[in-house]
Amino acid sequence: MSAPLFLPRRLAIRLLAEAQRSGEVQGSIGARGGEPCSVHAGALPEGETLWARYRSAHATSAPGAPRELVVSLDTKGVLQLRCVEGGAERELKIRD
Repeated sequence: MSAPLFLPRRLAIRLLAEAQRSGEVQGSIGARGGEPCSVHAGALPEGETLWARYRSAHATSAPGAPRELVVSLDTKGVLQLRCVEGGAERELKIRD
């Protein structure tokens, strides 16, 4: 089993806010030095690389992404994230 991936809490909160606001979400998570650092609905800024694409559960998959985060809210509004990498699910943890 591979080691879990870590997403900073502040980025998870950004994804939660976006999902609560619009329901349908899609975009990119940028990285610096291999560590996720930002959430973007559009293009990544210069100096960042693609860490993952994120999307709603019913949106189409984005080919060519190193990994995908599927974002949804449960019936109580709690953020649920599922990470898919190379066609298989990967453990994702939120860190402070």
